[in-house]
Amino acid sequence: MWVRVAIGVVFVVVGAVWIGQGVGWIDGSFMTGEAVWAVIGIVALAVGAWLLAGASLRAVRRTPIRCCRGARPSTRRWRLRAPPSTSGG
Repeated sequence: MWVRVAIGVVFVVVGAVWIGQGVGWIDGSFMTGEAVWAVIGIVALAVGAWLLAGASLRAVRRTPIRCCRGARPSTRRWRLRAPPSTSGG
């Protein structure tokens, strides 16, 4: 799971930089002012967000639910029993 988080963070950061360069907020690169890099950055940012959201949901699903301050829930299954029959033989 930590690999998915690390890759997601890298995609988000790189996507943000590419968006900044594509729209001209970050100077000093051949990508500055090129709209195609803003579009590629949006895609990279979306992929990174998807990876992070998936890792977050997966972590939530794997977290065990604790009940009653650490006490283990009972494993018995209680069933309602029918009242005893009154018709004796």
